[in-house]
Amino acid sequence: MNFKRRTLNVVFIVITLLFSIPKALGQELIWENVKYLGGFTLPHVPNDPISNFSYAAGAFAISEDGNSVFIVGHTRDQAIAELNIPEFTGRGNIKDMKRASFKQGFSKLFTKVRDRNSQKINRITGMKVIEGQLFVNAMTYYDGGSDNTHTTLILRTPDDLEASKVAGFFETRGAAHTTGWISPVPKQYQMALKSEYLVGNASNFPITSRSSVGPSLFTFNPFGVLDKSINSGMIITETVLDFSLKHPMHADLYNEKKSNDIWTITSKAFVGFISQTEEYIVVGSSAGHKRGLGYKIKQLNGRLCGGPCPLDPKDEYNYFWIWEMDRLIKRDDAMTSSHNIQPSRYGNLTLPHLNGLVIGGYFDSASNRLYLLESNADRKSKYVILPVMRIYQLPPLQSAK
Repeated sequence: MNFKRRTLNVVFIVITLLFSIPKALGQELIWENVKYLGGFTLPHVPNDPISNFSYAAGAFAISEDGNSVFIVGHTRDQAIAELNIPEFTGRGNIKDMKRASFKQGFSKLFTKVRDRNSQKINRITGMKVIEGQLFVNAMTYYDGGSDNTHTTLILRTPDDLEASKVAGFFETRGAAHTTGWISPVPKQYQMALKSEYLVGNASNFPITSRSSVGPSLFTFNPFGVLDKSINSGMIITETVLDFSLKHPMHADLYNEKKSNDIWTITSKAFVGFISQTEEYIVVGSSAGHKRGLGYKIKQLNGRLCGGPCPLDPKDEYNYFWIWEMDRLIKRDDAMTSSHNIQPSRYGNLTLPHLNGLVIGGYFDSASNRLYLLESNADRKSKYVILPVMRIYQLPPLQSAK
């Protein structure tokens, strides 16, 4: 018995030392080393009776075999389709891209749970296939009471979107702070985080007080709800990184002092993941860092905003935020609160051929690829502009410096 106890103590010490090893100097993702692989366009189906990809919502997930993508169509419809991913080359011109084809047509999600949707959840915000089941994070676009607790639905058989049983709603302790992206946790961090998956979100929708005012990171343990007989309950989450209106990433959300270069009232985050460079990387968009912002103001181009917006409409861009994982895991210093951990790097995201704003993202850990959905890229008519999917190969650890 004493031998077993001593053995366990040694194992614990070794594990602790392994996670205490500081990251090698210069070991970080350099965006210039990210390779553009190409992209593909989405089907143009103006006469589809269920949905289309004009004004696409932005949420999507790559299938487990990497050959297809589950993607949400028009924001109004909140319908999910599955598309075959075509062969893509390194060309950036949309005219040279192949168009994805339907593997499964659109299927509206919330109509399937109308009798259970007491909180009027109406926006799909993140998806991931886990052990053959499609987890769907969702929230209410305008939750005036900031009291929604429902966060997740599960399509038990996503290979048949229309006929699949939809389980849920499930809840998480973080509520709206957790209802965005779902990403895997690399093996080297699963013991430290006590989880194989993570979730995150930000203040992408109105009613900022209900959201993380900056990108969040929560552990996410879906295994307790994979049993297809379970229809509701709690998905266990734990806070790692989180912000709020009381403790935002930056206090001057409207950048009145023109010194806020990290997160404003209009910043959005669409995908977060742990990279091979041992960093938590978040990609989204931001605005107002140069000229400031206002609420329901008239912009320099004469447009009257319906809410917060930058004074200069050109003062809007793709953005990234990066945290070193060892800073997120270690809690042995004075800055232990989840809202006190600021990113080590952040700024404008410039990638080859990414010209429009990002409206969705997904990290495929199996291929180490980052998929980004670029808005308003594929014009089909005066009033119809479809998004385009662009794919980027992240560098492996040894060449990520």
